[in-house]
Amino acid sequence: MKKGYLERLKEGVLLFDGAVGTMLLEKRNNNCRCCEEANLTNPEDVLEIHKAYAAAGAEVLTTNSFGANPLKLSKYGLADRTREINIAAVQLAREAAGKDLFVAGSLGPLGGKFIFFNKQDLLLAEKALCTQAAALLEGGVDLLLLETFKNLEELIFAVIVIKKQWPAVPLQAQLSLSPLEAGEYQDIVPVVIEKLKDIEGIDVLGANCSVGPADMYEILVALKKEWNGPVAVMPNAGYPRVIDGRRIYFASPDYFGEYVKRYLAAGATVVGGCCGTTPEHIKKGAKILKEERDWEFRIEIDNPEDEEKRIFSWTKGEGSELQRKLEGKEWIVSVEIIPPLAGEITEPLKKAEELKTGKVKFVNIPDGPKASSRLSSLAMTYRIQEQTGIEGIPHLCCRDKNLSALRSDLLGIEALGLRNLLITTGEMPPQGVFQDVSTVFDVDSLGLISLASRLKRGIDTGGIPVHPTLQLFIGAIIGLGNSSWEREIDRAYRKAEAGAEFFVTQPVFNCEEFLFILDKIKGTGLPVLAGIRPLVSLRNAQFFSNEVYGAGMPKILLERMKRQHTAVGAREEGILIARETIETLKPHIGGVVVSAPFGSMKTALAVIE
Repeated sequence: MKKGYLERLKEGVLLFDGAVGTMLLEKRNNNCRCCEEANLTNPEDVLEIHKAYAAAGAEVLTTNSFGANPLKLSKYGLADRTREINIAAVQLAREAAGKDLFVAGSLGPLGGKFIFFNKQDLLLAEKALCTQAAALLEGGVDLLLLETFKNLEELIFAVIVIKKQWPAVPLQAQLSLSPLEAGEYQDIVPVVIEKLKDIEGIDVLGANCSVGPADMYEILVALKKEWNGPVAVMPNAGYPRVIDGRRIYFASPDYFGEYVKRYLAAGATVVGGCCGTTPEHIKKGAKILKEERDWEFRIEIDNPEDEEKRIFSWTKGEGSELQRKLEGKEWIVSVEIIPPLAGEITEPLKKAEELKTGKVKFVNIPDGPKASSRLSSLAMTYRIQEQTGIEGIPHLCCRDKNLSALRSDLLGIEALGLRNLLITTGEMPPQGVFQDVSTVFDVDSLGLISLASRLKRGIDTGGIPVHPTLQLFIGAIIGLGNSSWEREIDRAYRKAEAGAEFFVTQPVFNCEEFLFILDKIKGTGLPVLAGIRPLVSLRNAQFFSNEVYGAGMPKILLERMKRQHTAVGAREEGILIARETIETLKPHIGGVVVSAPFGSMKTALAVIE
């Protein structure tokens, strides 16, 4: 007879299936008002997906019931069919699972802005959870899976409610953590575990959604340091790109398989896939699992290098030094500093001081990279300029604010005395970052460049005169490695016409492709700063190749990084590749913007020595 779920976990790693919802949307050509309703209206589609995962080698199938609680279903007039939808979800998964595979009953967050303000809210939430869980258990699931919970308090509430009602049922609880920079998960995860340590009833703890395989590995390493029980990881297939209204995922099955190896090595008990993963991804994972189940692994984790600490003062200047140097054909070097997750400015200032010691004159400050919530790029730029004298190039993205708020930021830039601005459209937030995250996009980068340019000429929205005028040097992004060169070239010319005065590119890995597009946009007459990202490991190179849309990573670079078998060797090779790239591009560009991998200013400085 098949063993119980928790008993089976004691014997070794279990492989879950991949995405059900995104596959169902693809199958229905995005014409699916409620994925869970398909259990009743299109059961053949749901069954086909389950069978594909079973055939691929999944050992646990997840029910198509993620949003099938009465509060979410009420939006579609389906609240009274909660029991029916959930039982159908179990029956379809069970039909594909047969006698050998486990079936996990999926329960997602309650949806909307359900924050449990009062006793009535708590009672409604408890009733909704119990209604769905009872139906899943009635259908015959082997475990209950609380997945993609962005709000930790809601997850704790759900665990308490379910374990109080069904203490003997195996419960797997999975958070959805925001995409962060390397090393930051080591700070966030202990805080999460501290809040969970006294909560009884979590049989398996894990994470799913929001991030791709590389970030999920960092989460796993952090979880294993803090949590003694079984750990589950289920990444998305990289970060999606919205094309024609669809979220397209780019991480390949082979890339997913490579990370399955790393998950096993780092001690994962449960491995699976989330948004964008397919039976092909799970098939690759099953193959890896079969080959390596009984092996012992060693994982090498690079430690961030120490950074020197110095303090300087700043004398505020007039106008943009960046503009003066570019107009004078002087070579520009800027280094990127990522804003922190909180308001603590000490570390960014220390990094800026180190750059000043290395004679770097400019810093780029991104605005919410990876669609994450961070310290304001404008505030951080101001503090760096004020305390170090290094001129900043803050980024401002259109994703998070309406037109009125963006206009306020432009006026704020003038009030702060900042003189440069790089305008970006902004990445779409990965699914599952925050409970109620939304995007705005009143304008894209083209529209915001136009607004900033009008304010420079003393003309506000609606043609109303405004004084004083902005004193800004306006930059725009050029995308690389895209399938539609014509569109990118056309947008470059349109950005120039709207008022852009210089370009900054995404990281350049393929010099041939970059020089091709550079030749096509030379008619704009604008100087170009090339993005340079030094690679630090093969895994890092694979991440850009598989998870960063538009990176255009040549195979020869992957091969070069693959030949390096130590962390030091890989870092040196990455620096060498970056130097070679700069040397190749230097006759054709006005300068470079160098990223500091994992926040290492020493690596960035080594590139530009």
